[in-house]
Amino acid sequence: KKKKKKKHRFHRNSDEMPLSDSDGDGYGEEISDHDSYYYRTMIKYYAMMGIEGYNYLKGTKFEFDGLQKFQTRPSYSAGSYKIFFQAHLDQSPPETFCTLVDVGKRSDDELDLGFPIARQINQNGDFREAISEDSDSDDSEDEYFRNVGLPDWPTERVLNDNQVQVSEFQDHKVSLYLGMVYCADNNFATHKQLVDLNIVKVAIRSIPYPQSMCKIFYIVFQDVNRRNGTLFERKAIVKRFINKSTGYLTLTGRFWSGEEEASQSSSGNPSPQQSIRTRSWLKVAESDGFDIEDDSICHRAVGMSSYTNPEWFKDGQSKVNLYAKAGLHRYNILKGTRLELSAVLKFNRTMNCVSSYYITLVARDLDAAAGSKEETFQVRVDEQSYGKLDMTVSVARRKDETVTTENKMPFIPHFHADGVPDGFYKGELPKWPSINALRNRKRFYVVKESEIQDNDWIRLYLELAVCVDGYGRTKKADLAKLQITKVAIETIEEVDPPSERLNAKSANFYITYKGWFKRQINEAGKVEGRAIIRRVLDGYLTLLGRVSIREKALDTKQSSKKQPRVL
Repeated sequence: KKKKKKKHRFHRNSDEMPLSDSDGDGYGEEISDHDSYYYRTMIKYYAMMGIEGYNYLKGTKFEFDGLQKFQTRPSYSAGSYKIFFQAHLDQSPPETFCTLVDVGKRSDDELDLGFPIARQINQNGDFREAISEDSDSDDSEDEYFRNVGLPDWPTERVLNDNQVQVSEFQDHKVSLYLGMVYCADNNFATHKQLVDLNIVKVAIRSIPYPQSMCKIFYIVFQDVNRRNGTLFERKAIVKRFINKSTGYLTLTGRFWSGEEEASQSSSGNPSPQQSIRTRSWLKVAESDGFDIEDDSICHRAVGMSSYTNPEWFKDGQSKVNLYAKAGLHRYNILKGTRLELSAVLKFNRTMNCVSSYYITLVARDLDAAAGSKEETFQVRVDEQSYGKLDMTVSVARRKDETVTTENKMPFIPHFHADGVPDGFYKGELPKWPSINALRNRKRFYVVKESEIQDNDWIRLYLELAVCVDGYGRTKKADLAKLQITKVAIETIEEVDPPSERLNAKSANFYITYKGWFKRQINEAGKVEGRAIIRRVLDGYLTLLGRVSIREKALDTKQSSKKQPRVL
């Protein structure tokens, strides 16, 4: 019987690095730096990129010294390299590192690489750092940033607004990234060819993400015509994404041709030479992910699904309806309106447990005259955890609102951005405050019953936390049973009057409730639910929350004195 060929997978984490081929991971014979091979410069740049990722994630400043050896693992459409090299720190002697390079599945002339964080090798030939047993070896965020298409070349105005000085080129490693694109286009590029490249202009756009950072480099440079020695101008786009939680760096890029620039300025249609995946992402980006329900090929290529039956939203999909309300809530805060959800028309979502939702809905204005026309809105919600409230409303707009090309951010299908909190509102949610802490009126405000009724978004926060705690499957009828008993708001800033904490951009909300719990409770009257929810609003609206159930504290002493109203 023939043995089944082992299916190789890319090393998503440096903890999976094999030092030798004893595990049968498919790497070929070792090639020394002294051996003769054509793509020497490309391998050198791969190693330099490996130490660059290490420096960024570890906060060090190792400088590359030279290659030692490497191995390759080919496959049908991609492959990987295992590279050993040396680097030094300040005046210290050189140290040995090992890095893996995962080659992606883009076309032969495009840059598509993944780098798990490089690992130091000790004198015994083993990894210097202990291997973590609970590291995550697969992260969908890395896959998204690797698969999504590169943005178009920006306008001259955007290029000038994001331009960096020539003195900063070295700090941003621009020549390294350009060399990587050049080697992707020509695997046999020589060191002299890369040295002869003259960088003329660079613009950098940074896009922050939770525990991550994405940067897009737009590079204008001069190349040498090998036939007559004259210089001619070229352009390159490079996207670098570093995931701090996994230690994984992805690098994609390509040259921007004159034909593409002419096509972009005339029709904006994608080139027929582009892959189905790239063309599909461009199509999704045209509507920012909101209008793809008529393209089945697009669904398969980018991994998104569409839901277009409005009747279904009336009874099911409580989470989607709540996300739609959260989007209108953000719009109301920023615009000073009083919009209310009428109906969800459709939505698209990325097909993951932690997803992004692109919702099209109809809303009515409660302040408008009777019989006013309803308007269509678009809301985007990015989840960041599964089974607990951790979401960001990154888009909430009227459908007919247009975003100019100059101000439009590159379309990213997931983890678009989040509200940026200051120090007090960063990190994990706080513990439930004590009774004494709640009496501190400089920090807490206990919301009146009438204010709970007037601010229906408080109930929205509770329903979101309870619904997501039930993995989004909590029924609408069960959410209707929730009864809020007490609410307190915490801010680090003192406000006057204290009720202004209701309008704080950043705040912690402590809510007790009854009426329905996810788990069956035999003596429901003796327990209460608690929800802690953090709101951060700085253009984006981020909500982070958790719920719990506890036994009610019983009053053992009778007192005629009036007690302060606390939770």
